[in-house]
Amino acid sequence: MQGATMHRRPYFLWRPDWDHDHCSFCWASFELPGRPLEPNEFDEGWTTDDEYHWVCPACFSDFQERFEWSVRQRLPGDHPDTPWPQVTAQQKGIVKK
Repeated sequence: MQGATMHRRPYFLWRPDWDHDHCSFCWASFELPGRPLEPNEFDEGWTTDDEYHWVCPACFSDFQERFEWSVRQRLPGDHPDTPWPQVTAQQKGIVKK
């Protein structure tokens, strides 16, 4: 992520079968906005230009200078926000005992 362009935005579901994501550094959890949050969970944060990698606010502050991240505003072509509550796809292949 050296030299990446980052922007701050609400978390969204990258794929319908995902229900959260993690900070690339500390593994804090990103959850959909509107959902009750636990400690170490965020509903918005910093993401790379491709909006695939997420960084929590604390790690962004800690690593921005070291990784030489630049910052941009949200663009019209960015992924749309995911409304909450969101029904996620059911996992396949669950074995019942």
